[in-house]
Amino acid sequence: MMPSAVLSDGSDSEYILALFYTPHFFLDCAVGGSTASCVIYIWVLIDHGLDAVLIDPSLTNCLGLKQQKLPILKHVEMAVGTGKSKESFMFDEWVPLSIVSADQSWTSCTCRAILAPHLCVPLLLGRPFLTLNQLVIDHESRTCIDKKSGYDLFNPPVIQCVTIKPLPTFGPELKKLQKNVVTDIASLFPATCATLDNSAQIHLPCPLAAVCSHIEILISEEVLKHKDALFKECFLDFPPPQCTRCL
Repeated sequence: MMPSAVLSDGSDSEYILALFYTPHFFLDCAVGGSTASCVIYIWVLIDHGLDAVLIDPSLTNCLGLKQQKLPILKHVEMAVGTGKSKESFMFDEWVPLSIVSADQSWTSCTCRAILAPHLCVPLLLGRPFLTLNQLVIDHESRTCIDKKSGYDLFNPPVIQCVTIKPLPTFGPELKKLQKNVVTDIASLFPATCATLDNSAQIHLPCPLAAVCSHIEILISEEVLKHKDALFKECFLDFPPPQCTRCL
């Protein structure tokens, strides 16, 4: 018996900081495997007190995982029961399984998950999963850190979208050419402007414009003739109107 318990006055003040319960460790991730036909995003439960990785058969069927026989049957007994009789189960199949973090920046090693019918969660990750992936859980800070990469499964980093603009590919030679082009335009534009002003004042006829105008007139006349012929052809079957002669 501890001395503090002997000397205590029986008050509850010294136990105020002691917690009765702590939240479970749930992880949002994608579940798949080498034999899986698809990948499913689910919430899984991590329990470092469990000596195996358990998966519900319904999730196994959804993923299409290939089931294999255990070399040794897994016997599980309920922790609570009535009297001396406790409910027990026997598991005999397992499937290869791996998970990927929700941000797809961390992937686990392939572990062996034992099929457990009527499981409370679709997937229960125990100590084999934590040991295989070298994961360390801190209950106070609620972290699950990979010792190799430093990635925290419970607190993934925020992914920020960064746009990286490529550097300009203009070299010094191209810049010199650009300056020369600007200089040439500045020197040529006054002469070109004066030539255009003189042409506008003289009003010299442009042969190309005259040819284009005449072609447009001919096309318009040809279109009118064609439409007139079509109009007359439409009314060929109609009898001519009777003319009344004035006596």
